[in-house]
Amino acid sequence: MKYTTKKVIITIIHFSGKDELFYKLKGLKIIDNGSQDLYKHSIDYKSVNLPNTIHSLGYYFYFGFQEMTKVGIEMRLRLPDTETTINVDYQYDVNNQQLERFMWYYDDESTGYFQQSQIEAFLVEHGKTVDEIRKEADNVLRNKVLKDWTTIYSSRFGPDNWGEVSVKDIWRTE
Repeated sequence: MKYTTKKVIITIIHFSGKDELFYKLKGLKIIDNGSQDLYKHSIDYKSVNLPNTIHSLGYYFYFGFQEMTKVGIEMRLRLPDTETTINVDYQYDVNNQQLERFMWYYDDESTGYFQQSQIEAFLVEHGKTVDEIRKEADNVLRNKVLKDWTTIYSSRFGPDNWGEVSVKDIWRTE
């Protein structure tokens, strides 16, 4: 079943406080920033309820023009034996079932790095590879976000069955 904008809007209404099932999930915080545009509703996991390897985790819903609906997932993974993090973001386009995954990080001066070569060098400094981070992030997506989602909303899809979703790695140049 393809999610329609109506289905996603109904889901957001549930997140807005009208669905008690959602509150059975431990450690979530619903955010409504009052925006009339994008990212109005987001769900953040409280850090005390996340494993030590995850600094932060959340997802948001974007409603754009011409029935464009996207769900974004943002996570910051801790690198071994440090407080340093790598960001892994996913953006799912509901209409074409495309899941884009990209990585980035900030240095100590808050400069963002998005290019593949920069990410690879940064990870090597911390004893990791892009493939290892992809695997860790995909596990968080499957075993935390999707598992929680399918706990409250019935679906024929789940952590081990993504249906027709295709995953595409994106390297930004910003």
